[in-house]
Amino acid sequence: MQLGLYSILTKTYTESGIRFTVRLNSEHEIYKAHFPGQPITPGVCIVQMAKELMEEHLNCKLAIVGAKNIKFLSVISPDEVKEIDYTFTNIKDDGNEVRFLATVSAAETNYSRVSLVCKKK
Repeated sequence: MQLGLYSILTKTYTESGIRFTVRLNSEHEIYKAHFPGQPITPGVCIVQMAKELMEEHLNCKLAIVGAKNIKFLSVISPDEVKEIDYTFTNIKDDGNEVRFLATVSAAETNYSRVSLVCKKK
C-alpha cells in the first residue's frame, strides 16, 4: 500500500505485538526540504507514521491525544536506510482509546521510541 512518504511491505504478528516493515520514498517532497542534499526523516513524520500504521492495524481513524514519551535516538536518512521496522508493543485498546509503544528500527539500530495515546474517531 503506497501512502506517499512510505509504503507498507509486510505486517507480522509477534509474541508481544505487531511489526510493520515499510519502505521509505526517498523522492517524496518532504525529503527535498528536510534537508536538501542530506535528507532525513522529520520527527513529526516518524510519529505520524506510527499513528497511521496503528490505524491500518485497527482499521479505524485515530487522533493523537497524548504522547507519553518520544525519543529520537538516531537520524533516519532515506539515502542510507531504505526499509525500517515499526514494532508495536504494549497495545492497550479500551474501545475508545488505544495506547501503544512503537519502536522504530532497522537491522541492529534503534532510531526512535514513540509512546502514544490515541482516541478512536
